[in-house]
Amino acid sequence: MVDPVTPNRGLALPTRGSDVGTWDVPVNGNTSTLDLILSGTFIQALTNVPVTLTLAQVNNMQIAFTGALTANVPVTFPAIGGIWIINNQTTGDFDITLESATAGGATIVVPTGISQVFSDGKNLIFVSNPAFDDVGKVYEYSGLRLPAGHLWANGGQASRTSFANLFNATTEVATVNMNGTGLPPWGDPV
Repeated sequence: MVDPVTPNRGLALPTRGSDVGTWDVPVNGNTSTLDLILSGTFIQALTNVPVTLTLAQVNNMQIAFTGALTANVPVTFPAIGGIWIINNQTTGDFDITLESATAGGATIVVPTGISQVFSDGKNLIFVSNPAFDDVGKVYEYSGLRLPAGHLWANGGQASRTSFANLFNATTEVATVNMNGTGLPPWGDPV
């Protein structure tokens, strides 16, 4: 008799009285799968071809993307819940978009580096992403040049390419008009 399996990670659920004399097969299989979920790494090379990951591939703690991107690449996850560490090691000026096999769910664009991603089986969202830690924070700064990755609050426009993390982290559009004075409209220094 075939054992039932868990809905997300496909772990065997031996029923009482089943697997007589062979109980070690589903238990050992579960143990191996759990070991990968807790510490395994799956490496997927990307170029310009859409990728659909299998349950065996996402049954790893870390999913590393490598390769030289030559176009934007969608990567589809199975419609399961889980948390993964995504390690984007790709090169090229293109995006990796993570999506669920369940239509209509939230998708995310993965920045270079390491991010933690959660799925409820339909939506993929960032749990943490060091690239976004400073997005939306306001710092006082004096000097002639801003540190890399920061914007002057002068009412100007920002490049979606240069400040991809800012645009990926928010759906709101905000403009601060400094009235050409270096002061915001309410008159206090920034």
